[in-house]
Parts: sequence; structure tokens; C-alpha cells
Amino acid sequence: MRGYIRVGLLIGIGIASCDSPAKKITTEKDSLVQAAMAMDKALLTDSNNQDLWVKRAKLAEQIKDTTGAIGFYIEANRVYPTPEAMLSLANLMAERKDPRVLNVTANTKILFPQKSIEPHVHFIRGVYYSRIGNRDIALAALDSCIRADYRYYEAYMEKGFILYDRKNYQQAATIFATIIPLNPQYADAYYWVAKCNEAMGKKEEAILHYEQALRFDTSLKEAAIALQKLK
Repeated sequence: MRGYIRVGLLIGIGIASCDSPAKKITTEKDSLVQAAMAMDKALLTDSNNQDLWVKRAKLAEQIKDTTGAIGFYIEANRVYPTPEAMLSLANLMAERKDPRVLNVTANTKILFPQKSIEPHVHFIRGVYYSRIGNRDIALAALDSCIRADYRYYEAYMEKGFILYDRKNYQQAATIFATIIPLNPQYADAYYWVAKCNEAMGKKEEAILHYEQALRFDTSLKEAAIALQKLK
């Protein structure tokens, strides 16, 4: 229920339909591995193709090879940097608590000073500082992100997580609830408001928000379990 990195390129991989979920997962993984192998072969003869490096990085992400993905994004940006490749690299570094993320975000801001990039840079810095435990700095960075883009839902979520972990449940609930008028169908916002209400002993409010979360996302098993416990 956590981890709100939003930036990144989406690489579509066609997957054939399968008879069972387990078989489908296996087939999908095999397809991704085969695609990665084909791309590795292509890169041997076209190592200055930035788009290929980015696609290879995305495949590595899908295969859960974060170390490989970071390396491929570095190669993509070596050929020539783009906002998407720089921010995708920074995303992964932030989650890995890699201090190099600070250089990457700083360079991204210098190379691409347009306003649309600014909130992403602040957000990624906020995630990094949160992950390494410097939560006051993280909160400041997330606030900067929200000032730059008040609809950056992930920044509200990350800020709410920090406050929740500090047991500032009322403040956290207020932050999570801020998202709801901006996006009334954002299920995770309802879920975390419910968790805060439950932590504060507000049973009825918690039930209401868990129900709302499930209304917009029936796959939230945590909300269903919590609701069953409270009723």
C-alpha cells in the first residue's frame, strides 16, 4: 500500500492469454526475459541508441532487476539525457537509498529547468530523504512538490505516511483527506484516512472510509480485512 513513485515510461509488452493465473504469470515472465534477451542483442550492434537503453531499463524494472535497470538508465543518459530517463533513474535510486539520486535530480533541474519537471524533482528528493530517515527534510521537499503542483497526489500520500509513522494520526488524516476533493475516486486516500481514524478510535468514520476505498478499488484486501474486523 506504499510506494508512490509516479514518473516513468511505460513500455507495452504483448502477452498471450493463458488458461490459468499461474500459467499466465510464467508466460509473462518468459516473454519479458525473451524480450530482454532480444534487446541485449540489438544493443550489441547499436549501443548509442538511447531509446533501446530506456526500453531495456523498463524491461529490467518489470523483471524486478532494479540494479540492472539503474545501469541501463545510466547508459541511456550517457547517450543523451531526457527528462523521462533522468527521472526514471532518480526514481529507482531514491527507493534504493542511493545518494547519487541527489546529483541526478540536481542535474535534471539544470538540464531541464521547465516548470513541469520541478515537482518531480522535489518529490523524488522527498522520497529519498524519507527512505533514509531524514523525515523533516523529506517533508520540506514534499511540501515544495505540492506548492509546485497541488494535484501531485503521491506527494500528499508520502507526506501522510511520514505523519502516520510519527503517530500524528489527525494530521495524517487531514493530508490524506486533502486528496479526496481533488480526485474523489482515489481509493488509497480513503483507505489511509480510514487507517488514521481507526488508530484514533473513530470506528464509524473508519468503517465509512474503508467502505469508500473498496467502492473505488475492490482489490484492496487490506481494506476488506480491516472492515471485517471493525464490523
